[in-house]
Amino acid sequence: MAFQYRFERLLKVNESEKRQLEQIYQDLFRLLEEQGKKLVDLMKRKEMLIKRFEGEKKKKMSIMGVREHIHALENIGHKIHAEQCQYEALRTRLERLKAELTDKAIEIKKYEKLKDVHFAHYEEERKRSEAKQMDEAAQRAVLKQ
Repeated sequence: MAFQYRFERLLKVNESEKRQLEQIYQDLFRLLEEQGKKLVDLMKRKEMLIKRFEGEKKKKMSIMGVREHIHALENIGHKIHAEQCQYEALRTRLERLKAELTDKAIEIKKYEKLKDVHFAHYEEERKRSEAKQMDEAAQRAVLKQ
């Protein structure tokens, strides 16, 4: 009789779930990187606007020009804030997913360890059974003589 692990289905399901979580993690990580790049680009744009505004302040500037610069800075500030909120939300989701992945990996390790223990018991029982059969065969051979 071949070794049959009674929790094999659970192990396979957990491994499948882990692979799915890893794929989701990779996708989410990619999104987080893209979000970070957007945020950096917005901050660079804001810096450029501030430098341009500072440069134009040294020259004569109309009140409308000042208002336009201030309005542009406020808009980009709002965009930066919104992007930062999205970035933080993604980072939080990524951290939660990482914790889930860790838990899943631990669970899989437990099942694998249990499988090793069950297999060791199976092997021990099989060897004991073989030894018993050999003893019985030897006794029969001795009795026939």
